[in-house]
Amino acid sequence: MNVEDKDIIQKESVRRELRVSEKKIILFVGRLVARKGVQYLIKAFSKLRKERNDVNLIIVGDGDYKKRLQNLCKKLDVENDVHFLGWIKNERLAPYYLLCNVFVLPSFAEAWGLVLNEAMSLGKPVVSTTGVGAAYDLIKNGVNGFRVPEKDDDALYKAIKKIIS
Repeated sequence: MNVEDKDIIQKESVRRELRVSEKKIILFVGRLVARKGVQYLIKAFSKLRKERNDVNLIIVGDGDYKKRLQNLCKKLDVENDVHFLGWIKNERLAPYYLLCNVFVLPSFAEAWGLVLNEAMSLGKPVVSTTGVGAAYDLIKNGVNGFRVPEKDDDALYKAIKKIIS
């Protein structure tokens, strides 16, 4: 993924628009379907949010599972700190990757997971699960991110917390 000057400018525009200027940003990009594991990410984020008020979760994507995920955010009382941005064209994703402090791919059935490559190409630490094929080839635990067991919100929480801290 190539970064252009406009991407850096847009990153600051997105930061202002979402009102996250002083926040640590956790990012997910992908379809909102059950197998992507976003429900586990939201649960992990909820645990982190109870400890810190300087974190926000940005979810880029759309799908059948969106309403359930939004309801989960309400149930866990984090709806004001989770931003559902909908689908964004690939060529417009760079500012979101640049904005994040950590990229998370919590899928439990993912042959590769190209979004990991995209985030890492911009120097971002990543957290992914053992259900993502690319996690084995791309992630060096504790170096450029963490690989955690799938469907384990506690492991996701601990890995994200290590990176954010």
